[in-house]
Amino acid sequence: MLSGGSGLSGYRRACAALHREEPDRVPFFEMHVSPSVGSRILGYTPLVNNTPLQMDLAAAGTFQPSEVEDRVVEDTVAYVKKLRLDLVGCPGSVNPERTCVKKLGERRWLIDGAAHAWLGETLWNEGLRSRRVDLEDVARHWEGLRNSRPRDEESFTLLRRLVKMFRGRVFIYYSADGSWGPVVSDQPLLLEVLKNMYTNPGLVDRLLAAMSDRAVEAGKAALDEGADGVLMCVDYGYSKGLWMPPVNFRRFIKPVLRKQCDAFKRRGGFSLLHSDGNVDAVLEDLVDAGIDAYQGIDVEAGMDLSEVKRRIGDEVCLIGNVSPVTLEYGSLDDVRGEVCRCFSTAAPGGGYVLSASANISVCRRAEGFLEMARLAAVQSRYPRRA
Repeated sequence: MLSGGSGLSGYRRACAALHREEPDRVPFFEMHVSPSVGSRILGYTPLVNNTPLQMDLAAAGTFQPSEVEDRVVEDTVAYVKKLRLDLVGCPGSVNPERTCVKKLGERRWLIDGAAHAWLGETLWNEGLRSRRVDLEDVARHWEGLRNSRPRDEESFTLLRRLVKMFRGRVFIYYSADGSWGPVVSDQPLLLEVLKNMYTNPGLVDRLLAAMSDRAVEAGKAALDEGADGVLMCVDYGYSKGLWMPPVNFRRFIKPVLRKQCDAFKRRGGFSLLHSDGNVDAVLEDLVDAGIDAYQGIDVEAGMDLSEVKRRIGDEVCLIGNVSPVTLEYGSLDDVRGEVCRCFSTAAPGGGYVLSASANISVCRRAEGFLEMARLAAVQSRYPRRA
């Protein structure tokens, strides 16, 4: 779909950007391509990142893990080649721990007796969304997982296959976080943790320590398998700012984030942070915790790329800030203007990777994203000037 070209490998290009250097061109990255956009790119409906299709296959009794794994790997490889991606993530497990799946309706399934619904990006257990959370029980659960193997064991099978295909050619990352990711993805738990930061801070410390220990073990195992870095998907903020006052971020979150970054770096890997939302108030704290890259830079939440570049661009690699709204609804001229804005603002001097702000996991229109990918291939050469 995109023309080929000579130059550095994607791996070397990404590493140069992570070291805040100028490679031959600006690297290109996308964290999560939606099935709708993926169908246009690949010419068929992908299985990777397509939980609804996987659930339908399971409900129909045609979910064969080895065959699904083959398709997921094939989809991932096709994305890398067609889009000329310089960084690629290891997909999640394609062998979910479920014994019985029955289809209830459009994007709804009964999984082991519990009703689940697919809401845009996440498979929600409908019965748990309004549950009462006992934080002591949750903390004990995570503490019990500290010394066990990572839950997503099957994903290491996928990782090994990607490493065999791409090591040294494309930068491979694995996703693991316990500083905030498991909390923000569970709304009742999120509310309980935010409350207990004031009423029972020691319990919050216990929970986050156990979650981050689990993430450290998963990330270290992935690096041992050949991953080049670990992506910590955290979403510390929302459209108006942080989920908590900055003083609480520094008290509770920053220490466990630093623990993760230190552990991954000691294992020889890069620490990449993904966060949606407005995190202006703690940008320097993220740097101080030891991240190598900040992905997202949520333009829809008011993150100003020029200001982020000024404040932390000399210390970490910046990834993203292309508006997904423009990619979804703008004209091709709008997309070109948006990509050029990011190039001219963040690329000079190195330390920048082009990607959508957040990701395009819910986008349905392919044209804007494909235009961004084309520009990444043909208009991102160094040297660039501010």
